[in-house]
Amino acid sequence: MNLRELLKNKSLVTLKPLRSAFLPSLCATGLCLILYPASATTGGKSELRFFFLFILTFLMYVIFYLQFNKDIAHSVEHLIAEIRLKLIDRVRLMDLHFFEKADRESIYTVLTLDAKAVAEISHLIAVTIQAVLTLAVSLGYMGFMFLPAAVLIVISGALVGMIYAFNQILIRDFVYKVRDREKELFEAVGHLLDGFKELRVNNRKSDDFFHRRFKQSASQLRALRLQSGSHLIDNYTLTYSLWQAMLIAIAMIMPFTGIVSGNLLMTFVGLVLDMPISLLIGYIPRILAALISIQRLYELEKILAETQPEVWEETASATEGFRFENCRYEQIVFRYEQEERRAFSLGPLNLSVQTGEIVFITGGNGSGKTTLIKLLTGLYPLHSGQFFLNGAETDIRNCRGLFAAVFYDFHLFDRLYGLKDIDADKVNGLIKLMGLENKVRFEGNRFSTLDLSTGQRKRLAMVAAMMEDKPVYVFDEWAAEQDPHFRQYFYETLLPSFKAQGKTVIAVTHDDRYFHVADRVIKLEYGQLLK
Repeated sequence: MNLRELLKNKSLVTLKPLRSAFLPSLCATGLCLILYPASATTGGKSELRFFFLFILTFLMYVIFYLQFNKDIAHSVEHLIAEIRLKLIDRVRLMDLHFFEKADRESIYTVLTLDAKAVAEISHLIAVTIQAVLTLAVSLGYMGFMFLPAAVLIVISGALVGMIYAFNQILIRDFVYKVRDREKELFEAVGHLLDGFKELRVNNRKSDDFFHRRFKQSASQLRALRLQSGSHLIDNYTLTYSLWQAMLIAIAMIMPFTGIVSGNLLMTFVGLVLDMPISLLIGYIPRILAALISIQRLYELEKILAETQPEVWEETASATEGFRFENCRYEQIVFRYEQEERRAFSLGPLNLSVQTGEIVFITGGNGSGKTTLIKLLTGLYPLHSGQFFLNGAETDIRNCRGLFAAVFYDFHLFDRLYGLKDIDADKVNGLIKLMGLENKVRFEGNRFSTLDLSTGQRKRLAMVAAMMEDKPVYVFDEWAAEQDPHFRQYFYETLLPSFKAQGKTVIAVTHDDRYFHVADRVIKLEYGQLLK
C-alpha cells in the first residue's frame, strides 16, 4: 500500500469523528429552538418544562462535543504514527547509492513536520465544518441575541479566562513531557540518517533499531500526546461550555428586564459569531499549508519508490554456527555517474579473502578505496561480476551480515542495536581496553555519553564492532585520528589478536610503517588494483 492509499483509507477512519461533528451542532440548534418558545411563554409549568429540556439538551451538547474532539485526537495521533513509521521503514530500506544523493534535510522535514501537518488536516477540516454549522445556527437565531449586558459578559469572560488559565498551568507539565519525547523521536531519526551504513550492513541491527528505538519512541509519544490532548480537550470543553452557558443564561434572563431591543440583539449576534468566524480565519490557512505538506509526502514517496528498496533476507552467513572460510570477488565492476563530472568506474577487479587474513588497501585520494569498501560489503550494487562465499556463488546483498564495519564517516549509536542479552561487564571491559573507562560507561543498555573526541568515538565504535563478533572486520582509516600509542596498539596488538581469533580484517590505511602487519597489501589507483 502506497502513501496515497494509506491516506485514503485513513480518511475513512476519520469519517466517524467527522460525522460526530454534526451532533454538537444539532444540539446547539436545539438550544436555540428551545430559547424562542421559552422566552415567549409566561406559564409556570411551560417555563419549567422548557428549562429542563434546555438543561438536557445542553448536557447532550457538552457530551457530544467532548466525544467529537477526543475521536478526532485519537484518529490524528494514530495517523501521525502510521505515516512516520511507514516512511521511516521505506527510508531504512533505501539503497545506499540513492541515499547518498538524497536531500537529507528535506527527508527530515517531511518525516517530522509535514507528516504531522497532514495528519492534522482531518482535525482542521472537521472543526472548520463545525464552525460553519455553528455560524449557520447563529445566523438562524440572530433575532434572539442581545448586547445590553456588556458588563455581565466581560465579567463572565474574565471568570472563564481565569479558569482556563489555571487549568493550562496544570497541563503545562504534560506539554513539556511531550516535547521531551518528541526530541527523543527526532534524535532517533538523526541516528537513522547518520548511521545508515551501519544499519544497512547489518539487517539484525536495523530491525532492532527500528522496533526497539524508533517504533517504541513513537508509541510512547503517541500515548503522551493522547493523554496531553485529552486534558487540553477537557479544559477547552469546560471553559467553552461555561462561556456558552453564561451567554445563554444572560439571553434568557435579560428579556425579563424589558430593556432588550432588536438592535441590541443584532449587536450581540456579533459576539456569538466571533468564535466560529475566528476558527474559519485561523484554520483555512493551516488547511492550505497541510495540502502543501501532502504534496511533499507524495513527492518523497515517489523518490523512495524510485530507489527500488530491496527485500532480502540474510543467509546463513548471519546466523550462529556459520563458519566463514573465504569469499571471492570475480570481475566486479561499479560505475558512479557524477553530475557535471566524468563518470568514475571501479573495476573490473578480482579479489579473494581468506579467514584469519589481514588485508590492507592503500592508494591515493580519489583512487576508489572507500567505494571499494562499500562494494565489498554489499552496500553498493555490483554492475557486473560475481561474488562467491565459501566457494558458492551468491548475492552479496544477502551476506552483509558477514561484516562489522567502522567506516571513515562512521556513525556512533548510543545503544548496541541487533544484540541480545548484552553483557555489560564485557562491554565495559572492552571500553577499558580502549582506554575510555574514565570517559564513558555502558549502563542501562546504553553508553553513558557520546560526547567524545573523534579518536575516542572511533575507539568506542571499535567496541561496538567487537561486540557484534562478525567473521570479517572492515576498517576505513580507523587509525587516522588516533594518538601514536593507540595507533601502534591498533596495528601491533589489536589486529593480530583478531587474526588469532580467526577473524578476517580488511583495512584501508596509509600507515606504510605498519604494512608488515598485513598478510597482503593491495594498492588501488584510479579504480584499478595494481599488482
